[in-house]
Amino acid sequence: RGLYMLDLGDPLGVLYNLMSATDFSMATATDYDILLRFLDGIYPRVIDLYRTFLENDIADCYFIVGAEFAGPPLAAPAHFKELSARYVRGICDLIRSYGKTSIVHYHGQLLEVLSGFRDMDPDGLHTVELPPTGNCTLQQARAVLGPEMALIGPVQ
Repeated sequence: RGLYMLDLGDPLGVLYNLMSATDFSMATATDYDILLRFLDGIYPRVIDLYRTFLENDIADCYFIVGAEFAGPPLAAPAHFKELSARYVRGICDLIRSYGKTSIVHYHGQLLEVLSGFRDMDPDGLHTVELPPTGNCTLQQARAVLGPEMALIGPVQ
C-alpha cells in the first residue's frame, strides 16, 4: 500500500543543503533577512509536496528533518522559532489533518529550543540526547513538552 515512514524534510533543510554549514551559520548572523525570505518562498512548495504525498496515502508517518539546523551550534536559540518552528507547525498540522503521524528530528543541544518544539506540536520528537552529545534529559523534555508528545531515544 505504501511506505510506513517518509522523510520529505522542511524548508530549512532545503536551504541548509544549498550551502556549507559554515556559510549557513554565518548567514544567520549576517544575512538573516535573506534567509527568511528564502524560507518564506520555499515553504508553499514544501507544503504542496507534503499535500501530494498525503493525498495519495503514501506513508503513515512523516519524519521531518531540518529543525536541527536552526539551533545551537549552527544558529542562535533565539532564531529557532522564526527559522524552523513556524514552518514545521504548518507541516505537522497538515499531516495531522490527514490522520497521519509526524516526528520531528533534532540532534544535539535541545534544551534552549524546547519551547519551539511545543509550538511545532509534532506527535513525536526524535531524539532527546543526554550529555555529552546533547544537553537535555528526558525529564527536562517531558516537563516542557508535556505528556502527549512521544519522546524518542536514545536510551542511555
